[in-house]
Amino acid sequence: MEDSNKVALIIGKKQITYHSLMQRIYLSAARLTAKPGERVMVYSENREGYVYALYAIIYKKAIYNTWFHNLKADTLQKTINEVNPSAIFVSPKLYPLLSEAIDIDETHIQILMIDELEEMDVPEDTPVADLTRDPNDTIFAVYTAAITSTHKLCELTHGNILATINNMKEANLITESDRVLVLLPFYNTWILLSTIVVPLYVGATCVCVNEVVGQTIIDKLYEHKVSVFVGVKSAYLEVLKVLMERVNGSRLNRIKYKLSALLDNRWFSKFLFKDIHESLGNSLRYFLTIGTKIDDSICSQFLNLGFEVLEGYGLAEATSIVTTPVSKRINPSSVGKIFDNIDVKIINGELVLRGPNISPNYCHAEDNKKYKNNGWLFTSDMGYIDDNNYLYIQGVSQDRIRIDDGRIVFAPTVEQMILQYDHIVSEVGIFYDEGTLKAVIVPQPNLLVKFDNADKDRDLIDYIRWNVIEHYNRSVPAYMQVKKIVISRQTLPRSTSGKLKRYLMPDLEIHKDINIDLLLAR
Repeated sequence: MEDSNKVALIIGKKQITYHSLMQRIYLSAARLTAKPGERVMVYSENREGYVYALYAIIYKKAIYNTWFHNLKADTLQKTINEVNPSAIFVSPKLYPLLSEAIDIDETHIQILMIDELEEMDVPEDTPVADLTRDPNDTIFAVYTAAITSTHKLCELTHGNILATINNMKEANLITESDRVLVLLPFYNTWILLSTIVVPLYVGATCVCVNEVVGQTIIDKLYEHKVSVFVGVKSAYLEVLKVLMERVNGSRLNRIKYKLSALLDNRWFSKFLFKDIHESLGNSLRYFLTIGTKIDDSICSQFLNLGFEVLEGYGLAEATSIVTTPVSKRINPSSVGKIFDNIDVKIINGELVLRGPNISPNYCHAEDNKKYKNNGWLFTSDMGYIDDNNYLYIQGVSQDRIRIDDGRIVFAPTVEQMILQYDHIVSEVGIFYDEGTLKAVIVPQPNLLVKFDNADKDRDLIDYIRWNVIEHYNRSVPAYMQVKKIVISRQTLPRSTSGKLKRYLMPDLEIHKDINIDLLLAR
């Protein structure tokens, strides 16, 4: 981070320069007693003080750690016991939950209030923080997404993060002239890196939004001429809701939209919807997603309006990004090309990686034995690379279900077929247990209301059985048929990026709301 009078952070009506930011980091670090190598947690929603806390930890040569800020107290307590932090930065909003998880008065952990970092007086002669670190220093201890197993804690070094920064710079993803929208929770390592760490390293400006609401996001894009939008499905849907209301509200716009979809030319589409681009500030270079699949229907709407949508691939152990993201207009099925400084293999269909951005180890030795071999990271992601070096992800290893006769069932294929009955099925998760292909089904909310009492459980089961499962089973070979279903009124467990945690499906059967064996006549 370089000392200058350029604006680094825009938060509400506040504009914080790089010089002021680095002074506040220095003063925040002065309050932190952590020694080099000790872990320090930041337990807070997104806010100004989070950035000061993060860099204060780096300045003190300690190790940054965070966790979801929507935890229950018992889960938070277990996390704190595992991380064993010497200090915790906490926001006033989450302080009561922290107090419930640990005895604040008796703990040896230093507790620092984040709001106090924001309210500090900053004398003009305050030094700026020197954030130089040795490349081998561990500076992040982050949890994996837990898509294929329980959360694992992995270490990222300064060198790992610099490798990712340089890869993103070479790919021209974030430049000094960019203004990056800061919208999503920092407990996601990719979001923290792409919307705070990388922009501040290259000298860009971070524009912070405190609520994921369509019109609020659009207003910020317009007001601050935002050029980079790093998002996920929920954020994109919020923006699309507003934009498509404008399209559908005018017959001329509906005609232009159909013409745009037919011609599939970005610049012509942008010309047709010039007013929409101007309403977003006319500066947006792209929408960027890493590590989670965005529905084709969402991407196509943005493309038809003349926007660029990029998708890449990454995971926590690889410092969040592995590929140069590819345009959904050019190659909608790929997640980009592997960065040049990363070695890649495909072993039994699984993607295996090695490179300067790969975490040197997990924090627990048993995790290293299972997942790494001489520096190679086995990702659990199944895929292939084509002749032009584009990477295609086909799912995770647990998505490939080997049934007793040796044949393979690809779970996402079954799920997509069942999700075609979208007027009935909200979510579905497929797993294999006791020689049987099973499905956990979450019905649409209107059905849950309609069958909202114990007396109607059988009616709900019969309705889904005959209107979904029977139709599906008659359309597939016997080995792909679902023989048992669990109807759940709770959403399925997913990672922060929205990926299904399939390994938890059997637990949902144990803690079922409704469970029925299907004995369907053929």
